[in-house]
Amino acid sequence: MARSAGVPAEAVAQAYKRSLLENGAVARAVEVFGGVDILVNNASAIRLTGTLDMPVKRYDLMHGVNGRGTFVCAQACLPHLLNSPNPHILTLSPPLVTDAKWFKDFPAYTIAKYTMSLFTLALASEFKDRGVAVNSLWPRTAIATAAVRNEIGGADLIAACRTPEIVADAAHYILTRPSRDCSGNFFSMTKCYWRLVSGTSRNTTSRLALHCRPTSLLRPCRACYGRTPWSRPSRVHDVCNSHT
Repeated sequence: MARSAGVPAEAVAQAYKRSLLENGAVARAVEVFGGVDILVNNASAIRLTGTLDMPVKRYDLMHGVNGRGTFVCAQACLPHLLNSPNPHILTLSPPLVTDAKWFKDFPAYTIAKYTMSLFTLALASEFKDRGVAVNSLWPRTAIATAAVRNEIGGADLIAACRTPEIVADAAHYILTRPSRDCSGNFFSMTKCYWRLVSGTSRNTTSRLALHCRPTSLLRPCRACYGRTPWSRPSRVHDVCNSHT
């Protein structure tokens, strides 16, 4: 798809049980493109069941792809990211909140995703002084992906989902910020904020910069929440997508 759009691209098959160093995937990227500037941890396995209905093989798969995959990708890419003028790691994973309501229905999957988020927290701190930005991005509305179609709701839910392009817009904004000024954040795409930045893709990205600050919290628009006070845990930033 990228090549058909005129964008240079290189695909390398990767088995999740092998590290990227063993498979040579990162070395191939460096060979073709001359380095690594951005790592996006998007791959994820999902199974939305309770504890009694979770096959152990599926549990192992989720933790192998989600947690282990985030670690081995970061480990393989960081030596090259450290040579980049604006290095970024962006992981698709949720904010680290501890309210039990987010765990009780699908504990195995939620904990697998939280492992990815813990790596955001850990790596951002570990590489802060070396200028590598490490952040997470998470939608608060369903996105039309293959996982949603195959594992959650089928075609009916897909028809009601937001499109992946809005996630790409948010990712573009995060990944084009100076790495030393934007790290250790959990960006959450909310239902109410997007109305403030609606428009074409690139305009959306530029206007996003006016509202998503690393040291501030965003509040929902009055169209969604009226005048009710609202807050989020520190360093959780909200980007909204429901009013387009």
